[in-house]
Amino acid sequence: MATFTYTALKDGEQISGDMESASASAVQRELSGQGIRVLRVELKDSGTGEERKASGKSQSVFGKRISYRQITSFTRQFATLLGSSLPLVRALSFLKDQNEGTLLGDVIGTVNSRVREGMPLSRALSEYPKYFDTLYVSLIAAGEAGGLLDQAMDRLAFMREAQEDLRSKISGAMIYPAIMFIAMVGAIITMMLLVVPRFAQMFSSMGQKLPVATRILIGISDTLQQTWWLFPLFLVIVIPAWKKIGSTPAGRISIDGAKIKLPAFGPIVIQVSMARWCRTLGTLLGSGVPLMSALESSAGVTGNVIVSKVIEKATSEVREGSKLATPLKESGIIPAYVTEMISMGEESGSLDTMLGKIAEHYEREVDQLVKNLTSLLEPVMILFMGAVVGFIVMAILLPVFQMQLMAG
Repeated sequence: MATFTYTALKDGEQISGDMESASASAVQRELSGQGIRVLRVELKDSGTGEERKASGKSQSVFGKRISYRQITSFTRQFATLLGSSLPLVRALSFLKDQNEGTLLGDVIGTVNSRVREGMPLSRALSEYPKYFDTLYVSLIAAGEAGGLLDQAMDRLAFMREAQEDLRSKISGAMIYPAIMFIAMVGAIITMMLLVVPRFAQMFSSMGQKLPVATRILIGISDTLQQTWWLFPLFLVIVIPAWKKIGSTPAGRISIDGAKIKLPAFGPIVIQVSMARWCRTLGTLLGSGVPLMSALESSAGVTGNVIVSKVIEKATSEVREGSKLATPLKESGIIPAYVTEMISMGEESGSLDTMLGKIAEHYEREVDQLVKNLTSLLEPVMILFMGAVVGFIVMAILLPVFQMQLMAG
């Protein structure tokens, strides 16, 4: 027998207490039989401090790490196993064997041991906040409380897959323009450092006045030859400094605020934030997580601190009795489409469904916007490259034509 701490609702009021039982599910069954709605059941004082410390150490054994994609794959496999009526402990054992020899396998093994001891899955996962954040744990806890762990896990897997798909579409669409830009800059620097200096020596031996375009080109080439070492030094200084600024609250606010105001990229940033937040909030609400807890858990998933602060302010006003759509509309940042759909969802009592529709809408919009932007960037970069190369060729050929005219 073990002692469990529970939180529940009785006659509309939240209650908590301790109960001795063989398992968390037995506590839940006994309380449910008394007409009490169980919100959370946890093993009291499970594990010593040394055990918890040891479990935390495995997060960085030998520098290994667990990627976002690995956790998403684990979540999908877990949901499939639970949906096939496989017992929780057997599902965890199977997943541990599938990931044998990896850090994820070690984590699953520890979680499985905790569950065997009677600890709820959500509590066991919460010991690894680096990989299973508050949002993840909240969804699992809601599924455990409602006896629908398989459905909660399936919702969680779908949400993470949608977010990962959105992220891969954006990064994948930017790969080609990035390669083109690097190739363009590399070609221009090569011409300036290797080709132009040879022509400059030849022109200087002629002893005649060079055209303005040629003098400008030679001046740029000479500057690059004398100061080329400043560019790697600039990168070595700027990149760490940029990361340092971005890690501070004030710096993050400034950078994220600038992203929103960018003419072409600003709308994409907002729409990506809305897609992430609406998908997450809708999944939480659909899994039975209370609105306030769902708002608090989902505020940090937007990827933009400015948008997150708007949601945090809206959460405070909702706590005071306001409708969610009202403070979002007053912020001036959240699109009207989002606020109107949320307002309709609140009025009809189907907020989670409306949030899912908003997320689907913006995921399609972002995909199309990114495609349009990349299709626009390609010809712009080609034209720019052609203009630069054309200027270099013209500046080199002008003195040659000038010599031919003088010789004629």
